[in-house]
Order: sequence, then C-alpha cells, then structure tokens
Amino acid sequence: HESGMKITRSEWSNVYGSYVEGLLRCGRAEDAVKVLTTDMIEARIPYTDKIFYTTIAMMAERKREVDPALVEVVKGEYRKWKAGQKRRSQALLPPHLDLAVPSSILDKRRDVIMGDRTRIHFGSLEEDDRVVRGGQANGSRAGLTLDQLGDEDVEHSESTSRAQAEHQAILEEFERKRIARTLAVPTDDLRVRARLRQEGEPITLFAEGPAERRDRLRAILAQKIHSTDPADMMDESEEESGDEEKEEPEEEFYTYGPDELLEARRDIASFSIARSKARLDGHSAELLLPYPQRKKMRHEFYTNLKTFETRSLQYGDERPLSFCTFSPNSRMLATASWSGTVKLWSVPDCTNLHTLKGHRDRVSGIAFHPNATRGQSPGSVNIVSGAADGGVNLWSLTSEFPIASLVGHDLRVTRVAFHPTGRYIGTASFDSTWRLWDASTQQELLHQEGHSREVFAIGFQPDGALAATGGMDSIGRVWDLRTGKSIMVLQGHVKDVLCLDWSPNGYQLATGSQDNSIRVWDMRAAKCMYTVPAHTSLVTQVKYWHASDDFENQSTEPWDFRADVMKVEEMQEQRDVVEENVGAAAALPLPPPAPTAAATAQHTNGTAMEGVLEAGTPSAVKADPDAREGTTTMRRQLMDGSFLVSSSYDGTCKVWTDGDYKPVKALTGLEGKVMSCDVSGDGQFIATASYDRTFKLYATEDVAG
Repeated sequence: HESGMKITRSEWSNVYGSYVEGLLRCGRAEDAVKVLTTDMIEARIPYTDKIFYTTIAMMAERKREVDPALVEVVKGEYRKWKAGQKRRSQALLPPHLDLAVPSSILDKRRDVIMGDRTRIHFGSLEEDDRVVRGGQANGSRAGLTLDQLGDEDVEHSESTSRAQAEHQAILEEFERKRIARTLAVPTDDLRVRARLRQEGEPITLFAEGPAERRDRLRAILAQKIHSTDPADMMDESEEESGDEEKEEPEEEFYTYGPDELLEARRDIASFSIARSKARLDGHSAELLLPYPQRKKMRHEFYTNLKTFETRSLQYGDERPLSFCTFSPNSRMLATASWSGTVKLWSVPDCTNLHTLKGHRDRVSGIAFHPNATRGQSPGSVNIVSGAADGGVNLWSLTSEFPIASLVGHDLRVTRVAFHPTGRYIGTASFDSTWRLWDASTQQELLHQEGHSREVFAIGFQPDGALAATGGMDSIGRVWDLRTGKSIMVLQGHVKDVLCLDWSPNGYQLATGSQDNSIRVWDMRAAKCMYTVPAHTSLVTQVKYWHASDDFENQSTEPWDFRADVMKVEEMQEQRDVVEENVGAAAALPLPPPAPTAAATAQHTNGTAMEGVLEAGTPSAVKADPDAREGTTTMRRQLMDGSFLVSSSYDGTCKVWTDGDYKPVKALTGLEGKVMSCDVSGDGQFIATASYDRTFKLYATEDVAG
C-alpha cells in the first residue's frame, strides 16, 4: 500500500490461503481456523473453494494432531458460505437461464439496497463517531456504511449478470480440465469399459473409439470430483483411514521349492563353512604382522597404481560394448556388445581369439566359470551370458554356439554371475525377479521375488553363503542362500542401483547407483559405512580387485588360446582312455601347468616379505582346496581387495583405496560413456568397455606386452 501498488481482493484471498496453509504445516491448527473464520471476515477477504479444499485436506492428513471440533468449525463455515453464495446466485440469475425466481425476493432485496435512496455514510473524520451513533440512538435513520453495504447483494443489470454467469461457467470448466489432467485413467480398453459400467455410464457410444472412450471416462471422473463436497471427502477419508487401521499387518509368506533346492542349500552351506574358516584364518595371520609394515606395503602398492596408463586400445564390435570381464587366469578378456555377440581377446596384445554367437538382442552381462582357463575342461561350461531377449546361454571354449540355455525369464536379463562353487548360476532380470540355476542340469532351483521393480545387479559373496541384488526400486537386498531369507535391506540410494560387488574380506559390499554415488555396506554392522560421491553421472560398474594365484606368479610369456585348449583336450582324452582300460583307480590327474621363467626366477630369488613370513609367521595361509590350488603368500593376503575400480557415464574410470576410499587414479584417454570395467586377477591390467565401441587396457610401464 505504501508503494502505491494496487492489490485486488482475489490476490488478498490467495495470500490468506497461503497463510492458512503455512499455519497448518506448522501444527498451529487453532490459529489457522481463527484466520479463516474471523480475520478474513473482518478484513473483508472473500472466500474461495480452493481455501476450503486445501484446509480440509490438510486437516485430514493431520487428523491425529487436529482437534475434531476445529474440523467441524471449518465444515460449518464452508456450508454457511456455500449457502449464502447459492442464495445470491439465485437472486441474480439472468432471465435467459429460464429458472423461476420469485419476484418477491428481488423486490425485497431491491428495497433493502436501494430503498428510499438513503445516503451512504463514508465514516467520520473525527476521533469519536458518537455523532453518527447518537443519531441511531435517538431513532433517526442513519445511512449505510461501506462495510454494511458489502454484506448486501447489489442488483446488477441483465448483461452484467449474464457475463458473471458465463465467467463462472468458464472457471468451472477450467477447474474440471485441471482435475482431468491429474487423473490416472486405465489404458486398457476392457478396464475402461468396466470403469464406465461401474460409474453407471454407457460403456460405448456410436462411432466411439478406445481413445474417445478413455477421454469420456476422464471427463466423467473429473466432473464427479469437482462436484464433490470437500467436507464429504473429509468424512470418506476418515472412514478409509479407519479401515486401514483395522487391517492386520502383513506376514511373511513362503513358497515351496523342489528337492534339488534343498540339496543345493546343503551343498552351499558345506562349501561356505570351509571357505569362511580359511578366510578367517587368513585375517588372523595378518594380525601377526606389525601394523607399520602392513601400512608400508599398501602404500607402496598404491604408489604403483598411480602409474597405470593406456596400454592397448581396440575396436570391439560394430555396435557399442556393454560389458567386459577378465578370465580367471588373467590372460583373456571377454567383451559383450549390443550386436548380440561375445568376443574373447588375448591379453595384452588384444587379438580376437573367439566369437560366441547365439543371442538375438543386446548382451548385457557375462561371467566366467571360477575354474575356466584354470583346469576346467574347454568343452564344458566355461562362460554364461544374458541378453535383452530374456535368454541366458552357456558356452564352451571349443564352439561358437551355445551348448545349453536357461529358459525362464520373460524380460531382459541384465546381469549373470557364477556361484563360487561353479555349480550354480544367478541371473537378474527386468521381470522383478532373480533366479538360481543348476549349471549342469539347467534346472531352475529358485525363483526369488522381493524387489518392487526391475532387478539390475547380482553378485555372490566369496564364501558363497550370501547373494546380493540391486534393483531399480533404489534398494538392494542381501539374501542368505542357506536359508532363503532376505537378511538385510540396503536403503540409502535415491535412484536405481545399477551395480554391486563383494569385497574379498567377505563382509563389505559396494553398490553403484544412478544417483552418481558409491555406497559401501558392512554386513557386521548392518548399515552403510561409507558414501563416496564418485562421479558426475550414473555409475555403471564397481569392481574390487580379487587377487588370484597369478599375483605372485605373474607370467609374461605369450599364451596361445588355441594351443592351450587343444593341449587340455588331449590330456582329457588320454585320461579317458586310461580310465577305460585300467579303471578308476589308475586314472591320471591332469598335470598342473608348467611354471614360467618369470615365476621360476621369482621363486628362486624370493621377496623380503616372504622372508618375514618364514621368520615370524605361519608358513602360509592355505586357500580353500575345493576352489584353488597351491598356497597363498602373506603379501597376496594383505593386498587382496586393497582397491576398488568404478566406471561411469561421465566418461571416467577411477581407482579408489580400500578402507578410506580416497581417489588414487583417474584413468585417461576415455571418451563418452564407460559401460563397464574390470581388474585382472594378477593385478597387472584394468580393462574398460565404452559406448564408442572400443575397449582399453591399462597397465604400468614395467608390464611387458
């Protein structure tokens, strides 16, 4: 007012409406009702339907905090205002609406307003208006004040009344259209017809198509909502909330599984107990080494990680690459592409060794058998892949076509994983389930629900006891494979969980999300321990480094894929002949691979760490005999899982330290979206697969290639 701005009554009405809404949000229901029923009347601020709709709706949401008497006051004020509005509209209806209005009402109102041309009093300029009031007390006829005039209905001309009625009709039509835009109407024509029948309307009209029928249903529902009294809506919401409170809480439900699932759970339990015992023995052996020495070893290892640079670049396919992973012996890289093919490449010279064809759509996940290229027969199952066509194929290293398929998923299969035993396969799919399969019989053992939306990621704990899944419902779940229960819900990401990986220590799990962050979860504390703001776009892959036996026996000799496959096949044939002629007791085991020159030199010279190990610690930490052969040095035990690699759509691949998750290195030379990444078991190479159809190998300068 002081600035000279003109504020209309409708604008003041919006201001008071916002004020009432703010008071309700702050829990000041009594003040809100006072403003609505007293202050607005004294300030001559007109009511609107929106104010009452908002007030009653917010009171319904906070019914536990709001006194029911206040709700009744608001309802009463609303009904009183609507009744007065209805009386005024009946008195001012234009003749063309053909509604009978008694002339006595119009005459009475005209007399009240116009009367005998009484003068209008604009108020006294004196400090005391007793002169005016005194006239009334003496029986003289006083004039009407502006406030009193506002309470009466002024008779308008026919054109003005018609314009007001048309304006009100336009506003109501706009309100109905606004409500219609916010309604969720079924798209299925059968459901639309059923809803029309439920509303008592014709299910179809002449020459009406599905689109017109759906629009008609939307208009009917909007009209129904617009004509509903908000006070009645308040009563209905109270009844519905009361019914919900009476409902019993949901209970856990169980589904019957085949006998093979029971045997698989027993097998997994036996396997995981041995693995976890070996892991805990390894952690105990680490504590025998002085902490300063352990810290120094890790610091030297991280210094070496900072020297990783681009070693090789190769076009992997005619279409974008979607996934990449190293073989267990670290001498081969598998890439998947949108063309539906899986290709195997030699490391580090990136020569195409083999192409696997069998999918009709984009391949989105691949995994190697834990013993592939390390004693597994080339003709048996060595690789599993999943694609957008819903198919899961099993591959050998001797054929370019799948040797078997896992049939069950109806929608896209996003990720696949081998269980550490190598006998089971896990798959995640867009059908909101993940499944467990028997790799030898291709039988579906477990059909697991639990996510409300698509399941995108899956991974098995190194011990084999637990499985983790991540979905597009922004949560992850940890499952106990021995009992089938969901033992932990990973809640913290605000968008889709797109990738995950277990740490070799067995109790930490890293998840990457579309919210650009990485979260590290601790199974012992059952909560998120670290949140890493890793990237500026969605995280496509997270990978802990899982050190293999080749970490201490790194080989630089060329590896001939074809020759190695033929050699193993010849050994297998010789073994079959011996078993047939001599019997099972005389069967010859497959000879272990011959040590390379580099491995022999390293074994001869030894290391300072091994000297410390021989002097003051147990001779070695034995690995699980069912999964690995040989022994594991203390150095490998300390370095295993010491860093994490992540890739993102922001065109970067980063290396993070384990424990405090500080950035160590951002790999250079990447352009566009990085779809996947992986670390070789020997710790020599990091691979990335990109949307630009290329994959890259990164290594230190001292790695021969």
